Amino acid sequence: MTGRYEILIPVASNDGIQFDAGVVAGFDALCLEAFGGFTHNPTQLRGVWRDADTGIVYDEPMTMYFVYSDNVDTVIAVASSAATIFDQVAISVTKPGGISTLVYNPSLSK
Repeated sequence: MTGRYEILIPVASNDGIQFDAGVVAGFDALCLEAFGGFTHNPTQLRGVWRDADTGIVYDEPMTMYFVYSDNVDTVIAVASSAATIFDQVAISVTKPGGISTLVYNPSLSK
């Protein structure tokens, strides 16, 4: 059954440098290819988290993407790619029914 997923995407790196339009366009193209379309809410949200290993607190602006899919594995794969594209430890995905999960960057050891 097709459901709506929410993917939180940062607007800037962990160093506070805003991602250029080409990086964002690359993620948009990935969503278009994987899901046939997406909705992007450009309203900035704020996410604050502490790295359990280093104690560093990150205060990050982010935006929300909505995608529809009948394949959770595809959504997780796209979120994993997003973690790599945007150099994040993890990306938050909310599944249909409101259940959220963190999808970790496969290139970072966790």
